[in-house]
Amino acid sequence: MQDFDGKLKSISKILDKVGAEIQLDRMNELSAAVSSWEQVVGPKVAAHTKPVMIEDRALIVEVEGAAWAQEIAFRKKAVIDGVNNSLGRSLLKEVRTRPKTGKKPQRPDKPR
Repeated sequence: MQDFDGKLKSISKILDKVGAEIQLDRMNELSAAVSSWEQVVGPKVAAHTKPVMIEDRALIVEVEGAAWAQEIAFRKKAVIDGVNNSLGRSLLKEVRTRPKTGKKPQRPDKPR
């Protein structure tokens, strides 16, 4: 039984290491996408958008409103091609947008 338990611990360590490496790869890919973002979309669009994660071969981009989401959708192919070129491989297949987080909270209504 002791031998079996030792093998399970070894497998667990290997799986932990592989998981950490996969997470590091994702972070490196996102870092490359972020660093090339302004070159891919231009400074005006980059000022109102931000790539925040890569998930299931999709780049998730936070946008400051519907107009910027539409702009990213309009440039979808160019964004995918530009980011893939900066990564040196064909990773992305999709670009998705979501509203930008971290906005200032709205003032509560005054009591009546």
